[in-house]
Amino acid sequence: MVSNWAMILNGIVDNVCLWDGDTNTWQPPAGYLMEPIPDPNTDGVGIGWGWDGTNFVAPPQPEPVPDPALDNPGSPPDVIQ
Repeated sequence: MVSNWAMILNGIVDNVCLWDGDTNTWQPPAGYLMEPIPDPNTDGVGIGWGWDGTNFVAPPQPEPVPDPALDNPGSPPDVIQ
């Protein structure tokens, strides 16, 4: 049965593909580890996630970028000319 697999390179999910796990019909590129993604609809595993050898690890969330318009709600927006 075809399912979602993570293509892991150096501990990081580099790509996600549909595969049946049969290495007789397709071989991953050299250096890649293939791991099935348990439930892609709820796990959210994708490119950039980590693999610790047992579990997928979510990447760190980026710091929010402040929005000057929200910091000064009474001031008019900047005009770009």
